[in-house]
Amino acid sequence: MHLRYKPRRSRRQPRLLLLEQLEERSLLSYSITDLGTLPGAADSWALGISASGQVVGSSCCPASIRAFFWDSSGAMQDLGTLGGSQSQGSGINASGQVVGTSGHAFLWDSSSGMQDLGTLGGRNSFGVGINDFGQVVGDSYRLNDQPEHAFLWDSINGMQDLGRLGGSTSDAGGINNSGQVVGVAATAASNHAFLWDSINGMHDLGTLGGSFSGASGINNSAQVVGTSTTASFYYPSFVWDSNGGMQDLVTLPGPYVNASGSGINAAGQVVGYATSPDFSNHAFIWESANGMQDLNTLIPPDSDWTLQTGYAINDTGQIVGQGTNPRGQYHAFLLTPNGGGAPRGRMKVPAVIDPALMQVLESLGRHEAPGLSSNVPIFEKVGAYAPDAHAVGLASRFRRATTPGSPVCRAGEGESVAGVTGNWREFLKANATTRTTSVC
Repeated sequence: MHLRYKPRRSRRQPRLLLLEQLEERSLLSYSITDLGTLPGAADSWALGISASGQVVGSSCCPASIRAFFWDSSGAMQDLGTLGGSQSQGSGINASGQVVGTSGHAFLWDSSSGMQDLGTLGGRNSFGVGINDFGQVVGDSYRLNDQPEHAFLWDSINGMQDLGRLGGSTSDAGGINNSGQVVGVAATAASNHAFLWDSINGMHDLGTLGGSFSGASGINNSAQVVGTSTTASFYYPSFVWDSNGGMQDLVTLPGPYVNASGSGINAAGQVVGYATSPDFSNHAFIWESANGMQDLNTLIPPDSDWTLQTGYAINDTGQIVGQGTNPRGQYHAFLLTPNGGGAPRGRMKVPAVIDPALMQVLESLGRHEAPGLSSNVPIFEKVGAYAPDAHAVGLASRFRRATTPGSPVCRAGEGESVAGVTGNWREFLKANATTRTTSVC
């Protein structure tokens, strides 16, 4: 399923969590960078981002569409063509190798320029994704321009036909570092998402109850993202894995009826876009803990951007896509999580907890506060480790205990309140600038 122009999970060790990381609601927020356009072009859109934040996509109009490469130097570089007038950039790996299309699928790097990857015998091929080992996926027309098939290319074996599910066509959508490939392939009756590997070949991932599904991304844990129809004829996004099968991500609240998942990172965060009945799009991010959120609510409200599509997300949580900037121009954007590194609030931790801290946390639900143990600096470094469900419950109790006018809040303001001891009161006063008391 090639994108043409359209506007090893590990066991984590226990670690300290801030109270805000335990809260039920999302704490994601982003800064936004307008990636601009190539000289003379009007529009741009970004489809791929590397681990270090290098971005690829396309910039167009009025003359032609050209693939671009962008990095933190701020300059958008025209990658050229394979001899024609047009090219489009689709994916990039950790080494800065870029894959895309210019009549044929291409592989580009800064030292060798643009390499023609050929075809499966037909006139055209389309490069879609690349992993960190330089393996490229896409689709190509076959001999005598028979319908396209998904391919896997590498520098040793060249272009390999990945086959089909029983129908006549297949299109690749993404590849991970294990060489597993996802996409969409025709069946005898419709089109279904597939997962391919070198041992088992092409496997049908099914649907969410409807007739259609298609996959557009896969991470190194073999979690797959895409879109499927339901029995009610909606098009929600999905995440699939070998244990739980296909999960409906549920679209944004409000007028949005359909959603398309485009990219997934190592943490299982999904980006894409939701569509309303009037066909307007809003970019989203989905997390297992917080569900689907409109990215437009997670950027500065005075930015005057409308983020329409989220296409890719890297392992530090940076997101690229297309939106309209304050001047009404359709430009590629880069979102960077505030605070640096991956967004907070999505960490799973083992069930180990300091009994003294547990006593204090649980007392909040009763509006009491026993003396603080010297080894428990409470919410500054919640030295507890709690499983997700328990942590959410404790955070919820804390919010109820620290509503304006509650005993804990009044104590934090210096009032003498029965059941709130002096050292707890001093703790609240000492941390008045933290999230611990900002809700009061």
